[in-house]
Amino acid sequence: GDEVLIEYVHIEAHSAQVEVGDHVEAGQVLCRTGDVGFCPEPHLHIEAHRSSEPGAPSVPLGWRLGGSEEVLYPEAGDFFHPLHGRVPVPPQQDGVQIPKEEVQEIDAATEARKGSET
Repeated sequence: GDEVLIEYVHIEAHSAQVEVGDHVEAGQVLCRTGDVGFCPEPHLHIEAHRSSEPGAPSVPLGWRLGGSEEVLYPEAGDFFHPLHGRVPVPPQQDGVQIPKEEVQEIDAATEARKGSET
């Protein structure tokens, strides 16, 4: 079949659990997210391409969230929450993400996470 290059960005250094060419199964841990590079907090940033050549065409990926049967197909620039699906793009000003402490609205999942950390 057609091979696809999957690139994971912003991962914790030395956390990869697989190697190039490995076949993976649903639910298998591949790596740990980190706050490496230009990102406000750890998150999954994944890209799929037809090859490793610069400018190679991207490949659409479908995602199931939280065991749902619904399949989501993100487009460039989409943001997804693991429980709520597609969410608005984080607030930005002049192309730069506004620091979390300056954002007035915080979603319920963030509030719940804060409560569990104390």
